[in-house]
Amino acid sequence: MIYGNLQLNTKQMEAKVFEYIELWYNKKRRHSYLNYQTINEFNQIININKAA
Repeated sequence: MIYGNLQLNTKQMEAKVFEYIELWYNKKRRHSYLNYQTINEFNQIININKAA
């Protein structure tokens, strides 16, 4: 992204990095605190338990 898009200004680059971290990375990364589950996997289990 950095080398292929040199025309991006600072605000645009910040938005792209934020988008990557919040929309992709955090949803794919397994968290040790959540017993090595993704956020989505953890939320699914919580919602199932709440419904029961």
